[in-house]
Amino acid sequence: RLKAARLPSPKALDSFDFAAAPSVNRPQILELMLEVRKETGDASIMLITHDLAVVAETCQRVAVMYGGKIQEISEVNALFGDPLHPYTQGLLSSLPRPDKEKKERLDTIPGIVPSVMNFPQGCKFWTRCAEKIDRCEQEEPELVETAPGRFCRCHLVEAAPIAAEGGEVNR
Repeated sequence: RLKAARLPSPKALDSFDFAAAPSVNRPQILELMLEVRKETGDASIMLITHDLAVVAETCQRVAVMYGGKIQEISEVNALFGDPLHPYTQGLLSSLPRPDKEKKERLDTIPGIVPSVMNFPQGCKFWTRCAEKIDRCEQEEPELVETAPGRFCRCHLVEAAPIAAEGGEVNR
């Protein structure tokens, strides 16, 4: 469903269930959204999709979600170049890449996605994470800013130091 595309001067567009659209319609929907953004000069597009190729081609910023929570927020080039969260790393390593050696099988994220009715305590991804530490099982990490405009929800990723009054660095 595409909202606001026919309004005289939309400030925001959203496209939910984009991945569920028949593949023949996806390019047309995306082209329409980008056309509206170009015409208005300042419309924002919120695209909810599993299609990371579309994200790479059209988005400036991206939020990666798992377990109903944002796990990573980044400019798209930084995310594809240096993913911080283990889930994001797994997603990107499962994509075919023309710049990488061709594999017989693509990588997968191990394990099974837990039921939304029964997510584990602690980090929502720990049951599938190859890098988990004990803390992951007990304590859900906060979404922390790791660099200006870059955020991650993972105990393995440190927050960027923030200068307090007087120039002292706090964590």
